Amino acid sequence: MRKKPEALRFALAGLLAGCVTGIFGAGGGMVLVALLSGPDRRGAREVFATSLAIMLAISAVALFASPSGVGGLPRGTAAVCLFGAAGGLISGLLFRKIPGVWLHRMMGALLVFGCLRRLFGWFS
Repeated sequence: MRKKPEALRFALAGLLAGCVTGIFGAGGGMVLVALLSGPDRRGAREVFATSLAIMLAISAVALFASPSGVGGLPRGTAAVCLFGAAGGLISGLLFRKIPGVWLHRMMGALLVFGCLRRLFGWFS
């Protein structure tokens, strides 16, 4: 009987992450990290990696569904993607060496920074 509530929780987490990403262009991964870190006590590394894998699919679908689609991407997008992939590779290698508790702390600090920046226009 435990499978049904777990499947529903995962479905709702995916739906919420997809909606957040589709509306704001980002943030779905943060939703997933918060929701997947729940009662089943998955490790931080597993949760962060799972979130990244899920967000790849959600981001691709959101891009194609957006009004501008792939054809409306601004100049420089390819360069940002290329160097973003390089940054992802580098950080993925570093990720293995960072303790789980610090992954959560860094994520929290990034969220606080983003909130302060948006609320008060700091660092703009």
